[in-house]
Amino acid sequence: MSGSSSPLSLAILGCGEIAAAHARTLAGLGDAVRYGFASRDRRRAESFAARHGGQPLGTYEEATTSQGVDAVVVTTPPSTHLPHALAALRAGKDVVVEKPAFLSTEEFDTALAAQEESGRRLLVAENYFYKPLRAKLEALISGAAVGRPIFFAVDATKRQSAEGWRADPAVGGGPLLEGGVHWVDLMANVGLEVTGARGVPMGEDPMTGRSVLATFAYAGGAAGELRFSWDAHAVLGGVRLSHLHGTEGTLTFESNGAFLVARGRRRAVWVPRPADAAGFRPMWHDFLAALRGDRYPVFTPAHARRDIELVEQIRGSLAQAGT
Repeated sequence: MSGSSSPLSLAILGCGEIAAAHARTLAGLGDAVRYGFASRDRRRAESFAARHGGQPLGTYEEATTSQGVDAVVVTTPPSTHLPHALAALRAGKDVVVEKPAFLSTEEFDTALAAQEESGRRLLVAENYFYKPLRAKLEALISGAAVGRPIFFAVDATKRQSAEGWRADPAVGGGPLLEGGVHWVDLMANVGLEVTGARGVPMGEDPMTGRSVLATFAYAGGAAGELRFSWDAHAVLGGVRLSHLHGTEGTLTFESNGAFLVARGRRRAVWVPRPADAAGFRPMWHDFLAALRGDRYPVFTPAHARRDIELVEQIRGSLAQAGT
């Protein structure tokens, strides 16, 4: 699609909540993109397209092999990401995979090998990387707003049910991978070079545990702590405060990015634009420009693979502690 002025055509595999979220974002991008939906059931694809403004594209195989499709967006359960991604790459399509991209680094490496062989590109839809909050934290840390960073503490606790595929770790990867990978990505992408991660034993299975305390080591001596839970009571359904402490200041922020307060060397209050707070719109702007320009987006496969590797490190340390 390099140099082409025609709209990009995306086939969204899956007709669930995240497919609808991507459709809402894409619908707001005007004539730059067209999208449609595929499902195991053609009638479900037709019904979903009628509700969300796209075109019905039939079955997964029909959409993946369609000559009118430029890229495939995989929003099916995580256990199915690898076969869908491989099929799309082999069909000569670029692929956008919803997070968690794959269930393990081994699966990720299989997809990367297929990407290399196909000459196409693999993109991972990690919207947290594109949140204005993450960019603001990185800018303040790199600008020495807090001096030397000492401690980065993120509260990602809330009460959330897990139904359907999310309740089966063999399908969704378990809470830490399915939901926690967002927060692991934040811990790894605020301008601090992460060198490793470990879990603190809490008596829960590392694959199915709904509450996890993880620590992160950073180059330069800073330490991080992530409190992740789907079982913890949370005010107003999930309003939480997180902090970055440094030698000359502190950054306090609402964990989801509603606001940030800087104190110390710099004093400021920052609130993102509501339309961009979740990161979906800037993510798709970057993805569409990358697909049209034959380049990778800012969030690369290497970033996404490292996130899964960190989850594996956390799980591995918990499993070892339990033996």
